[in-house]
Amino acid sequence: MVAGPGAEALFDRDVAFRRLREQAPGFRSRVFVQDWTFLTGKKVLQWLSEVEEDTLPNYPQSFRDMVGPKAALVSSGAWHRHMYKVISAGLTVKQEDVDHFHIICKEALEEMTEITEQDGCVLAEPIMRKLTYKAVVTKVFGKHSDFDEYFEELLAVTDGMIAIFPFEKYLPWCAYYKGIQARKKLASGIQKVIDKVRESELPSNVETNSDIISTLVFGVDEAGLPLTDSAIVDNVIALLIGGFDNTFSTMGWLFFTLAEEEEWLNQLAAEFSNSRVGDAAPTRGDVSNWKVGDMVSKEVLRMHSAVGALFRKAGKELKFNGWTIPKGSPMYISSRGAHLLDNEHGSGFHPERFDPALNAGSDPAYFPFGNGPRICSGRHIVYFLMKVMLFNAVPDYRWEIVDMGEFRKFPIPSYPYLKIKMVRANPEQIGSVDQMLASI
Repeated sequence: MVAGPGAEALFDRDVAFRRLREQAPGFRSRVFVQDWTFLTGKKVLQWLSEVEEDTLPNYPQSFRDMVGPKAALVSSGAWHRHMYKVISAGLTVKQEDVDHFHIICKEALEEMTEITEQDGCVLAEPIMRKLTYKAVVTKVFGKHSDFDEYFEELLAVTDGMIAIFPFEKYLPWCAYYKGIQARKKLASGIQKVIDKVRESELPSNVETNSDIISTLVFGVDEAGLPLTDSAIVDNVIALLIGGFDNTFSTMGWLFFTLAEEEEWLNQLAAEFSNSRVGDAAPTRGDVSNWKVGDMVSKEVLRMHSAVGALFRKAGKELKFNGWTIPKGSPMYISSRGAHLLDNEHGSGFHPERFDPALNAGSDPAYFPFGNGPRICSGRHIVYFLMKVMLFNAVPDYRWEIVDMGEFRKFPIPSYPYLKIKMVRANPEQIGSVDQMLASI
């Protein structure tokens, strides 16, 4: 193996990618007193799907403390396989989900427009956080709880997931400690919802609901026994964290990336025109069949995937492209690196790389949600939310980037202080959008 550059590879994207270009598909580096194997490149995608069963999740202890030991996200073996199936079944996107996404996307766009009219621009991230929180909470809890009072607790839990030192758990001023305290409140709130579901529902009604809490409350473990309350709580918290923490940054990147892509905005508008019936939400079938919307969403995720890497540990000795990865070796599998190093279809924004008619047999490197048995069970919700947001934004709104602020590299790359001008633009007015934006 080749010695890597040191700890900066894990945190500095530019340094890491430079080394990966020189030594792709992988290299060894000593990070946090462990010998990590860094892997990236297009070949990793197929390899990971083949060996995923022989790898173990390798998250920091702080992350495991936040989600809980029974969460499928941090589990392995029969328990993980079983819970993955249960959770995936509960995360199916239904028409009522699309209807709700439609409402909250319209509300978010209206809020962004009103703030722009008042202040000249709007800070995107807080609104995207609220939008994503509403989407995730409704999908998880449905009619059983609006869960609005726990927004700050979820923020604290996500902030405390990545801690460098274990002792931070005991220091009241550290994010790790604050996250643990917030998790206790979250767990207490979830337990109240569990009790409410048991009192108000019959198991026979579960299949007609779109929320996942009912699926879990009346679900069974791999032995056919009812799931324990602690297992339900752990998996619900993992879903809230995964759905919220990664998705809100993706929604921000959606606006950031498309701000100056007039050609693709026009293509989206043309595609969406066939699905418009007054002010109604699109049908689930229409959203699934939007070809341009699908290509654009995937390209945004390719360029700015919220989950930039997968943390795994080799469950046994593994072979990859001539490399030997010892049993027990921690692996940092960079999906973001694979995405940006694969320039077969050009660098920059090129949604056409996802057009199967144009690129048959040469699929781009793409795994923003992981791959194989551990692929994100909620990925379809992200796609639907992105496309429903585009349906509401195009062509009725246009926007431009006012200020990007400082780029945040870790833990989720984003522009937390991204400021946008958002204006309403009817189809007849699109030619004068520049003048409309300039007038604000």
